[in-house]
Amino acid sequence: MLQELDTSVPAPAIEIATEEHARYLRSHGVPTAVRDRPPPAGSLAAILCLEATAYEDPLEVLGKAYAALVEDGRLTIVEEMALERPGATYDGLCLAPHWEALAARCGYWVEQVLDLSHVAKEVLEARQAALCERYAELRRSARVSSGILKGAKAHLSAQLDRLRRGESGFRLIHLRRRSAERWRVSHMEARYFEPLAELFRKVFGQEMSRSLWEWKYGARRGQGVIAWHGEALVAHYGGITREILYFGAPEHACQIADVMVDSTERGVLTRRGPFFLTAASYPEAHTGYGARHLIGFGFPSRRHMKLAQTHGLYAEVAGIVELVWPASDAPLPSGCRTSALSGPDSPATARIVNGLWRRMRAELAEAIVGVRDPCWLDYRYFRHPQHAYRVLLLERGVLRRKVGILVLRRDGERCELVDVVAPQASIRLLLAVARREAVGLGCAEVYCWITETYADRFVDPDAERRDPDIAVPTSVWTAGPPPERLRGRWWLMSGDTDFH
Repeated sequence: MLQELDTSVPAPAIEIATEEHARYLRSHGVPTAVRDRPPPAGSLAAILCLEATAYEDPLEVLGKAYAALVEDGRLTIVEEMALERPGATYDGLCLAPHWEALAARCGYWVEQVLDLSHVAKEVLEARQAALCERYAELRRSARVSSGILKGAKAHLSAQLDRLRRGESGFRLIHLRRRSAERWRVSHMEARYFEPLAELFRKVFGQEMSRSLWEWKYGARRGQGVIAWHGEALVAHYGGITREILYFGAPEHACQIADVMVDSTERGVLTRRGPFFLTAASYPEAHTGYGARHLIGFGFPSRRHMKLAQTHGLYAEVAGIVELVWPASDAPLPSGCRTSALSGPDSPATARIVNGLWRRMRAELAEAIVGVRDPCWLDYRYFRHPQHAYRVLLLERGVLRRKVGILVLRRDGERCELVDVVAPQASIRLLLAVARREAVGLGCAEVYCWITETYADRFVDPDAERRDPDIAVPTSVWTAGPPPERLRGRWWLMSGDTDFH
C-alpha cells in the first residue's frame, strides 16, 4: 500500500505532471515526494518526486527513494533542470545529464526522459498572469506578506527567463530501481557514522570521533558521497562549505575532505571504481556554475592529484610550501605586546578581528581567500573538538595599534603557525612572535604552510623551504571557472585544512 508523504509541493510541478502524464501516474499509484518522513525501507512500489531539489540535493532525493522502494520499483522525477551553464550565476539547478548520470550510479535504470518545457512555460505564464492580476488583493490579505509575494513573483520571472533563454527545461524522468551493480553511490547521512568511522580508521590509521565528524559535517556545513558494495560502505568523498572572497566578491567554495577508499576492493582506482564514482558524483551535485559552491579546493598528495588528473577530475591550480624557522627568544621591537584571545564572542574582540580582516582582505582583492571573520575564527579554532590552539593578538605602541592575529598549535616537538589575520606588512613581525612562543612551548622550530604564490610574504633569511608534497586542485569535471583563472590566486594556510 502506497503512502502519502507530503502534499505541500511547489507549482508548477503538480500541474505539469498531472496534465501531461496523469494516466501513467494513476496506473502506477504514484504518491508525492519522499521528503521529511521516509517510509519503512522497501515499502513503496512507486514514488513521484516533484521539484524535489527545492528541498534537497539530487543525491539525497535518489538515495531516500532507493531506500523506500521495493526491488524493481518506479521513481518518477518532475524537475526543472539546467540545460547549459552560461556563467557563474547561482540557480541551484542540476544539469539534466548529471541527473541521469547520478541516477544510474545510485542504482536505477533510466527508462524514459520526457521534455515538459512547453507545458511548464504555459503553466508558469498562466500563474504569472494570475499573480499580477491578484497582486493588490493578495497584498491586502493578512495571510500573505509582501515579502512572500515579491519572492514568488521573482521566482516565477526567473524560471520563465531561464526557460525562454533555453538555459533550463522541465524534464520528467522515469526510473526503475534495479539490483545494484558492484558499487552503488548515495549521499552521506549521520546514521552511517559508525561504518564511516571504521573506514576512516582503516584508511588513515586514526580514530574519527563523532564530535569531530559533527564539527565538519553537522548543521549542513558539509556533504558527502559514499559508495556501497552490497551492504558494506567502501568509499567516501566529502566536502565542507567555506565562505570565500573570489577576487573580492563573496562566494562559496567546497573544501574536499576525508577522501577514502577501502583498498581491499578490487578495481577501486579504475574509472568504474568507487573513487571515481564518488569523486564524479560530488561535483555534479554540489560544485560549479549554478551550484551552491562555485569552486572546490583541497589538499591531496601529488600521487592522489595525479590519479584524479588521469581520470579528468582535477586540474592543479596551486602548490603548498612548508617554511621552517628555528625557535628564537630574540626580543620583539619596542612597544610590542601580545595577549591571548579567548574567543571573538565579545563585541570588542569582534571589532578587532573585523578590523584586521578588512585590512587583510583589501590587500587580497585580486586573490581567492577564505573568510577570516569572527564567526570563522570562533568555529575553526575556539570550537574545535580535538585540537587546542593559541590565538594571540599583537599590539604596538602607546595607542596599542592592532598589528595582527596569529594562531599557533603545538605539533609534537614543533610549533605550527596555523593562520594569520593581518595586513601583509605585519606578517614578519607575527613570525617573530611565533618563534618566541615556540621557545616557551619547548619547541625547537616553527613551521607554516602557505600557497607558493604568497610564500615570499613569509620568507626571511632564517627561513628554510621544504616540500610537503601537497597540491591544490580545482574540479574540471563540471562547468566552472577555468583553471587558468584560478592558478596562482589561492591564499591558503594550514588553517584552511580540516586536519591541522
